[in-house]
Amino acid sequence: MPNVPDRDRMAFNWIAVGHSDAQVGDNPAVRMGHAANAQGAQLLALCKLAGLLDISWQHLAHPGLEETGQRLRKAAARFSLAPGIGLEDWFWTSPQDLWEGNIARQFESYPGPSKTCPPGFLCIFAQDASPRGVFWQKARPLLLRDKLFGNFETGGPYMALLRCEADWTGRVDVIDGYVQPVHSAHVPFPVTCALERTVAAMLLKVAERLDDGGLDMKVSRALGHQGPDDYISICLSRQNHVLRKIALTCADIPNDSHREIYKVTQAKLEDHTFLNWLVGVVLE
Repeated sequence: MPNVPDRDRMAFNWIAVGHSDAQVGDNPAVRMGHAANAQGAQLLALCKLAGLLDISWQHLAHPGLEETGQRLRKAAARFSLAPGIGLEDWFWTSPQDLWEGNIARQFESYPGPSKTCPPGFLCIFAQDASPRGVFWQKARPLLLRDKLFGNFETGGPYMALLRCEADWTGRVDVIDGYVQPVHSAHVPFPVTCALERTVAAMLLKVAERLDDGGLDMKVSRALGHQGPDDYISICLSRQNHVLRKIALTCADIPNDSHREIYKVTQAKLEDHTFLNWLVGVVLE
């Protein structure tokens, strides 16, 4: 992993619920919303640098959790927790690192005073989540001491970013964190609703067929002020020559006169209107 100089790193600013900020005030709901937005922004910043906001059939040559973990660890090297302390040294991508003591050993090896020890961060895939913790079908749950934020209405699976600290006995606790719904472990593309997850699955199937014919369909999304943007962008190309760019949304938002946007609804999925539109776009 390349060694990124401090001057080229971004600050990894994690805001806890109890964080004191004069601009936020003492209202508990406002403080929780401020913390949730800040934690979600850090998770999505990692996802963006890891390339998880862009998918194409060519990018799926080596899919899976191991590949995702490698990309996230590389992204972590772009951040610092404090001067001279890179995030990558306090960043793990598997719950096994917690259960097998790897995180605890990192805290034990910290040479400075305990009060200056940075927190550790787990960035992991989870099949389900609640405000109390993250869950898997074949592993014990990972419960948090404080609170987990995120979009729980969409349902799992999720990418989770969790903050860890060691107590005076050396035991590591998971304190708080944020979860972002994604398409799947195979394709950890952030989604904002269950309908988007279905749409992403259809786009991947179409991308596979297009790849057989020498066409590349890249699916991507930008980041908005409070999470993933409402629009999913699609770029059709052949041998790096762009043929067409389009956008779609599953959100109930006003039309943007500056962009060609297709609104996807559950009804359009069920009666194949969306699929017919997509095929028509590709064949134009």
